[in-house]
Amino acid sequence: MKSDVQPRILVIDDEPSIRSMLVQALEIGNFAVRDAEDGEQGLALLKEDRSIGVILTDLMMPRMNGMEVLEQAKQYDPDVEVIVLTGFGGHESAIEAMKKGAYDYLQKPTNVEELFLTVGKAIERRRLAQENRLYQENLERLVRDRTEELLETKNFLQSVLDSSLDYSIVALDLDGHITLFNRGSERLFGHTASEVEGKPATSFFKIDGGSDPSPFALEGALTQGTVQEHQRVVTRKDGEEITISISLVALCDQEGEEVGTLGISKDITEQIKLELELKKYTENLEQLVEERTKELEKRNAELETTLAELSDTQAQLVQSEKLASIGQLAAGVAHEINNPIGFVHSNLGTLGKYFSRIREVLDRLHQGALNGEQLPAEELEELWKKSRMDSILADLENIIAESLDGTKRVRTIVRDMKNFSNIDRAEIQPSDLEAGLESTLNIVWNEIKYNANVEREYSSIPAVTCNAQQINQVLLNLLMNAAQAIKEPPGNIIVRTREMGDGFVAIEIEDNGSGMDEKTKSRIFDPFYTTKAVGEGTGLGLSISYRIIKDHGGRIEVDSEVGKGTTFRLILPIEGPMVEATAD
Repeated sequence: MKSDVQPRILVIDDEPSIRSMLVQALEIGNFAVRDAEDGEQGLALLKEDRSIGVILTDLMMPRMNGMEVLEQAKQYDPDVEVIVLTGFGGHESAIEAMKKGAYDYLQKPTNVEELFLTVGKAIERRRLAQENRLYQENLERLVRDRTEELLETKNFLQSVLDSSLDYSIVALDLDGHITLFNRGSERLFGHTASEVEGKPATSFFKIDGGSDPSPFALEGALTQGTVQEHQRVVTRKDGEEITISISLVALCDQEGEEVGTLGISKDITEQIKLELELKKYTENLEQLVEERTKELEKRNAELETTLAELSDTQAQLVQSEKLASIGQLAAGVAHEINNPIGFVHSNLGTLGKYFSRIREVLDRLHQGALNGEQLPAEELEELWKKSRMDSILADLENIIAESLDGTKRVRTIVRDMKNFSNIDRAEIQPSDLEAGLESTLNIVWNEIKYNANVEREYSSIPAVTCNAQQINQVLLNLLMNAAQAIKEPPGNIIVRTREMGDGFVAIEIEDNGSGMDEKTKSRIFDPFYTTKAVGEGTGLGLSISYRIIKDHGGRIEVDSEVGKGTTFRLILPIEGPMVEATAD
């Protein structure tokens, strides 16, 4: 039954500006809309409001991401259509979401016309799916009723033959079609009677790799009263090969005319299984030993080659660790820039539409002035309301403020990226480490914000003579490790600076994550040692950080306790590594 009520659209996004833009656009398009700021709130609305038929959800959100929203929404309502929203570079995640049942994806910033078209198609698809399900349910009910009528007619005769479970009894007509298939046959061959009756036996039963048409094939003429006995290997429905002993007799009518064939079979697989297994084992044992010997020789050769290349690989992995940090950093920056650019772009599109409406009003007033006509107040009021000028003028201030805020966010990110990389001052010179620490925090914020809150305890330490680019790399590694150590967000990360006296300063990064035991803590600076899963780290980050701090004449101290967290403390000489080297 087709419903005349259009389903609601649920918008889920943790960015208020993007969520507000999508809601306003959909309402302008005459869609009924509800919105939620995260996945958990969105799923609660879905369960509360049965009229929700389409969900627009961001993929990257705190607590519950868009992929989890998709899976749980589909479990609750298989007919709900989910459209995922993805930022720059998120095509692979969007495609993965579609494989898991998403209807489509839209890239932020979202084109309004494309948004209307995609949502409209999703609503239509939901309607067709519901109609198709009702049709399938009616069809299945009709088939079930007819099948029950036929089974009632057949059950009595079948029950007589089903009393024998150890023997298969199969009857075929002169054309080789199965007319009888008792329960013993179902147990022996794996097919049900409903699957095979009325169909050619050759469609289900082959023997000896298909060289004969079926186990019921006769060898010569079969006269009434005679029996042919054979031992044949057949394939069950599940693909298992079994050996059967089969007796074939001719079926004749009252006039003695042959009308078919009757086969009575029994499974004798177990009787010959030990003999076949022993023969197979004897034949294959020598070959197995030879293959195993060749495999070991090949592995030994590969091991020697691997050992010869190990030193080169280690050097390459050091460089890979540096490139991995840069790549992960770039991905986070791209995500942080994409959001403000997205709503600025969207706001510009909205401003364009508002400008068109304002221009229509001004053109009408201008045309009236040129013609010397005084427009009636009623016409002016109608024109004003039709153009929705009150709503437009009220919204313009918010749009301009949001756009200015977005461009300011992009400018801040670019400035911090430049400070982090120290493009203009990569050599050793006095540097503001607190400013570098702040820039690094802003750059890696996309990696931290879903795991932890950051507390800053700066004490205005003096400038430190160092290679700021290398120190920023160390801070980046420690901040990312702190975020990854927090397994149950939201956690806490404290960033602290202080002057220690004797010409040294300290930077501390403290987390309340999983912590480390003494065995792990004793090895964290070893090259290639890592507690992360395969593919998530090379084990070089802390080793490289240790080398950088040591080259600066400083040291790294670690305090950690399992279940309570870890504190990394960087201690650096204010006057730089050259002074430290001279003192030594």
